Amino acid sequence: MQMLRIIRNLKAQRSDLHQDILLIYGGSALQEEFRKSAENFYILNTYSSSIRTKIKQRISHKRLMEQHYDIIVANTVVALAPGIEMKAHFHAPLVFYLRESEYSFRIYDGFERDLAQCDRIVTVSDLVKSILIQKYQISPETVEVVHNFPSFKLDATSPNTPLPYDTAGRCIIGLSGEVCWRKGCDLLPILAAVYKKKYPGDKVLFVWTGNCAHGIRQQMEYDSDLSTVRDNIHLTGLIKDPLPYYRSFDIFLILSREESFGNVVAEAAMIGKPVVGFDDCVGAVELLKQGNACLSVPYLDIDGMADALHILYSSPQRRQELGQGAKTWIESRLDDNRSTEQFLRVLESVKKRP
Repeated sequence: MQMLRIIRNLKAQRSDLHQDILLIYGGSALQEEFRKSAENFYILNTYSSSIRTKIKQRISHKRLMEQHYDIIVANTVVALAPGIEMKAHFHAPLVFYLRESEYSFRIYDGFERDLAQCDRIVTVSDLVKSILIQKYQISPETVEVVHNFPSFKLDATSPNTPLPYDTAGRCIIGLSGEVCWRKGCDLLPILAAVYKKKYPGDKVLFVWTGNCAHGIRQQMEYDSDLSTVRDNIHLTGLIKDPLPYYRSFDIFLILSREESFGNVVAEAAMIGKPVVGFDDCVGAVELLKQGNACLSVPYLDIDGMADALHILYSSPQRRQELGQGAKTWIESRLDDNRSTEQFLRVLESVKKRP
């Protein structure tokens, strides 16, 4: 979604830019949107490449390979290998739009080797940039930080949707995103159990909005039942409009083990919700920390997380102050047009000259 918006914004700002799109895998819900945004559109379903395994095959689109390109942009680690192949074929500089963080780097076969083939790297947070510099010896001048921007419109006048849970008398602690290991889904029943044991008088409900696969849901329900916190956790499943749920949250919690940025954090902050997360693994949390606009605890410190949530539970005023601080800080740093201009400057800096 971020890449699609960048492409559309570039097209709106620079009518002279010719943008062709090669989709690595077909069948995406956004496939037709990408097709509409490109002068030429290609799908490469035969390319076998994933984060875990990489079996290189030649890009066989004859029409694509007969084109001329000044710049190749590889969006995410999945596109890095074919991006390198296209760089060699077209003798064009390669810009790597890196949207993952350290865990993904570790499971991508040959990441450090392929990273060295990139002429410029665009990443979405200072957190990821520091990882590239410190752990992969990438020159700071090679990396440009272009922050994400929220993926939905924050319309304060939109109608409130009836929610499938009762908010009266309870503090709603909200989470959002796909319910999976990387997002910390296994940590939620543990956190709920620790919180209940430490602060039995607190009336809290953890609400997670996002797609929850069948097996994952059963695992979480099993843990929740045996730790007697089933009534303290509500999984909404995939929903079309998360904004009414966000509005119901008193606190926004992110348990992710890795987020290069974390759009959900920015979205919650932009509607004035106080944010709590782990240190050193979520780009948007690190951004908020720069402005003292969130609470964070050491990685996987569940006991400390429970304490941080209790601090906000006990003080509505503190919640309001932290939420307003997060909103002000994020709004001053995230801007659709500014991000597009930054991206355009990167492209101009590497453009192959005649």
